[in-house]
Amino acid sequence: MHQTMCICIPVIVFACVCVLLLVAAVSCVLAVRALLRAATREMALNADLVRQKEALQQAERKSMNKSNAFASSSHDIRSTLSAIAGLVDMSRSESQSLPGIMENLDQMGVCTNKLFG
Repeated sequence: MHQTMCICIPVIVFACVCVLLLVAAVSCVLAVRALLRAATREMALNADLVRQKEALQQAERKSMNKSNAFASSSHDIRSTLSAIAGLVDMSRSESQSLPGIMENLDQMGVCTNKLFG
């Protein structure tokens, strides 16, 4: 009996070591799968972030282009409007005797002043 017990103990120890190695291997596989999922998710989030940054930069460029276009248009319109206002003022002195034209020039003056703000 002592002899069979001596043989059983190493077999039991070997079996326990094998079970522990199997548990460690399964744990490693599960950890690797979790790490791969996390890495895949991080890559997807980074790709989304890059797309969002590019969209933001594009929107900022469009906004800047619009602002520049409006500034340029505003300058062009104001200078043309200033020329019209000057011509209206010059025409008043020449059309003092024509009441219909004076009325039209007055209306034009009011309109240009409204547009100047």
